[in-house]
Amino acid sequence: MWDQIHHIPFGETRSYHDVAKLLGNSHAVCAVTMAANVNPIPLIIPCHRITGNNGQSVHYHYGAEIREQLLTLERKQEPLVGQRVKSN
Repeated sequence: MWDQIHHIPFGETRSYHDVAKLLGNSHAVCAVTMAANVNPIPLIIPCHRITGNNGQSVHYHYGAEIREQLLTLERKQEPLVGQRVKSN
């Protein structure tokens, strides 16, 4: 699960349901939500890139405002070395 979250491209988001589907179990949304909420290394495993199905911030441990600030920063800046980027 952490690997799927880690590979969400810089500045992009995926829903909890999207991550569950990538894991091969679309019913694992609660497991993805709980795991993301207890992420011990949020700067390495970017759980702020996971949203609800409607794109809204839900269940982000550090709050919706921090999540939005992180995403705004990512969208404005070039990715760090080693970060995956959206391919055109």
